[in-house]
Order: sequence, then C-alpha cells, then structure tokens
Amino acid sequence: MKSMTGFGTASQTTNKVSVSATLRSVNGRYLDIRPHLPRQYQSLEIEIKKFIGKYAARGTVDLYIHRKTLDASASEVTINLAMAKQWQDSYKKLAKFLKMDANVRLETIAALNDVVVIEEKTEASEAEKKIIFSVLKSALETFNKERDREGKALKKELLHLLSQLKKSLKTVESMTESIRKELEKRFGDRLS
Repeated sequence: MKSMTGFGTASQTTNKVSVSATLRSVNGRYLDIRPHLPRQYQSLEIEIKKFIGKYAARGTVDLYIHRKTLDASASEVTINLAMAKQWQDSYKKLAKFLKMDANVRLETIAALNDVVVIEEKTEASEAEKKIIFSVLKSALETFNKERDREGKALKKELLHLLSQLKKSLKTVESMTESIRKELEKRFGDRLS
C-alpha cells in the first residue's frame, strides 16, 4: 500500500551545471503533475511528465527543478548602452531639478534593470538532459520510498481502527438481544 503523499529530492553537480529536483505530492483522485521548470527545460515538460507518470498513478505532484550554470562560457553578457544613457540622463535631470550634484556611480546604473543582461543558452544540451533525468529518477526513488513508508504506517493505523471497530461491533451485537427484549417489554407495558 502506497500513500499518495510523498516527498523526494536529489541533486547532481558537474563542472558545467548544478541540477536539483524536489517532488511533493498530495492526495488527488487523478494524476496531476505540475512541473516548475527553469526556462532552459521548458521544452522537456511533456517528456518529464511522462517520466513521472511511470512512478506515480494518482495525486497532485509538484516538481521543482532548479538549475545553476557553473560554466561562464554558457552565458552571454550584454550591455544595453542606450538604456544606461537614459538612466544617466534621468539622474542628471532629477539632480538639476532638486539642485543637487549628479554624481552617479557606474555600479548604480549597472545594477538597474535591463542595463546589464546575462543570457544563458535557451535549451539544455543532451549531456545536461541525461543529468536532468538522472536527478529526477533519484528524486522519484526517494519519493516512492517515502510513499511506501507512509503507506505502511497508514495500513497499520487502518488495521488498528478496523480491529477496534470489530470489537465495538461485537459489543453492540452482544447487547442487541437484551436491548430488544427490554424494548419489547416497555412497548408491551405501554400497550397494556
């Protein structure tokens, strides 16, 4: 007996990328897989859902995959010079309006949105794809061990409750005849 609720996690790091996967599930009548993936893995969503479907039949399963690039060559840094100039001009206008010095530091402008843009590759390589599914498999194995453990605990509790119910039923059954006779006597007394 397996519980529908479970948790599993796994991670793997190479010299280029670090990938971690976390699975959480709760009770549900049907299998509902909700993947939360980095942009680079969006194209793998259907394949990932099918893979999870081999390990889970029911419940709502949330999958969180996190990716961290460790290889600087996999990213491209772009500087939006026009945006930086607009910010600098805006600071100067504001300083002039407020009658203040317009000493804006380079770090201040570079930290603003869309001035320095870091873009990573848009899709995972075949090697990275193998890592993703290896990590996912490990997380699913941990996830299923947790579901088995919880399922055994649930089964034990249900068997205990069933045993208690049977004892209560025997007690009620043993009292049934005496209660029936008592009710017949009371009813007879009222009729006479």
